[in-house]
Amino acid sequence: MILREAFPDFNFIKRHYPHYFHLRGRKNEPVFYEKPPQTNLIALRAGGVTVEKLLRQYSLVCEFLWQYIEPDDSAQSIYIIDLEGLRMGSFVDDTKSFVRQASALSAQHYPERAGYVFVINVPAWFKFIWRAIRPIIDDSTLKKIYILRGEEEIRRNLLERIPL
Repeated sequence: MILREAFPDFNFIKRHYPHYFHLRGRKNEPVFYEKPPQTNLIALRAGGVTVEKLLRQYSLVCEFLWQYIEPDDSAQSIYIIDLEGLRMGSFVDDTKSFVRQASALSAQHYPERAGYVFVINVPAWFKFIWRAIRPIIDDSTLKKIYILRGEEEIRRNLLERIPL
């Protein structure tokens, strides 16, 4: 099991790539937050972190979620991706590769585990990135993705699923 294997890069990646679990949704779903624009890619690359190592981190986090936080095989999660501060230049080849491979890993190993995916604080130009990402996401997951913009829209949608 991957959770029992040593992964010396875990804390280094965690320090430079903000992602965490915080509380539960209204139906007791674990809530996972990720802030990709706050990722320090320069520090990660300088520390020898590759896309493969980021995928290993992603796998560890997923396994921890489904083995320890929520071991019920029928449970689903709420996933919040906060894109505040995203710049057009942030969407580079490594990022596309990571999104593609992480999506494939989730589809293969954790089908139907995502209950809701909220992509919040999207910039106006995000529709161009969405066109590139959308084809690599399976249809059942696409139905669960909510792209939200503006404080009121974000607040209203999140409050439907997550208590304050």
